[in-house]
Amino acid sequence: MATKNKIQQAAKALMQLNADEFQTVLKMVEAEKNDFSIDNYKDGERFVYRGVEYIRLGEEQGGVLAITTELQGDVQFDKDRYNKIDEASIKVFLDKWAADNLSDKDILPYTMDLTDMRGCKMYGSVTMKAGLLTFDIWRKYFGRIPQYDDWWWLATPDVADTPSFGVAYYVRTVVTDGSLNLSRALNACGVVPACIFKSGAIATKE
Repeated sequence: MATKNKIQQAAKALMQLNADEFQTVLKMVEAEKNDFSIDNYKDGERFVYRGVEYIRLGEEQGGVLAITTELQGDVQFDKDRYNKIDEASIKVFLDKWAADNLSDKDILPYTMDLTDMRGCKMYGSVTMKAGLLTFDIWRKYFGRIPQYDDWWWLATPDVADTPSFGVAYYVRTVVTDGSLNLSRALNACGVVPACIFKSGAIATKE
């Protein structure tokens, strides 16, 4: 009953406004809404989306690239030790994580360039809902990326080749001091999901 009375009082107050005052109220409501838009966060700032904290890295691929501020798992890159992410078991983990934590209405497809550390483009690129940072993207945003308490995977293969060739099982990683390293795909390392948020996606500061 109290809620109904408050609504009636608010409606009565709005009816008493002139056109200019009414437009002012609408602008205030819209500004309050925009305070929670991802567009209002600066690069390097943290925000929360559906209970998970992210850091905004910058504008990429028509949206806002962000990564989680905490590791979201500790998994093998691939149980069969292959270093191509779209054929690796870590893709299953990332796809499930995306289904549990991201909404299609807020997310754009994220394309990763799988050029290896030599510059070989044999693996091409892969598009996922949630993926990993590549070496080039990691280097570009190095100053905005937090340090984590475990080694974590990048998407970049050290050397791209067919699965049967012996060098195709090393993947680039980042260690706890923030420097670059590499690990066998069979090993378990941390997962820092990366995704592209659409303009206007709603986020909060906490």
